[in-house]
Amino acid sequence: MTVSVYGGSLLTELGSSEEVEYFFRCVNHFVEYQKKIQLPLVTDRLYRRYVSVENFDELRNNLSIIRNIFNEITISEVDLYGFNLKEFDINLNKSGNKLIYIFYSYFSSFERCMDTAERVHKKYTSYTPLLIGRDIIAPLFAMGIHDARDKKIRERYDTLEGNPLWWGA
Repeated sequence: MTVSVYGGSLLTELGSSEEVEYFFRCVNHFVEYQKKIQLPLVTDRLYRRYVSVENFDELRNNLSIIRNIFNEITISEVDLYGFNLKEFDINLNKSGNKLIYIFYSYFSSFERCMDTAERVHKKYTSYTPLLIGRDIIAPLFAMGIHDARDKKIRERYDTLEGNPLWWGA
């Protein structure tokens, strides 16, 4: 089962849960731990919950910081099979010599989904967050912020601790 990013009406596949987890572990290690740059909008909200359209500018800035740091890190500095991954999928691009090349598609997927969510939000005034989830789970709560039946689902995401809902997909 794969993990995807949702935004507006767009769903873009990222890869296995191990690959997505690896991305966030690289952010934690190389950005937050080594560079001492805390990015909770990425490492908590995007990782575990969702990011609202109102926070997309800040998220873009955070992703730009990550991209720049990943562009400084050579593949030889990275343990591609580390971080206790039980099964490392071959879908990640390992052809470049920098960490950015491994996750280049993630950054473009996040950007495309944010663009789509903004267009949907502007045209239909619908609540359209950016959300990482399993392909089989449709983020129904993304359809309307004022829809009472979706309130419980949003509350579940908002209070989530520990592993994200997509983890282990």
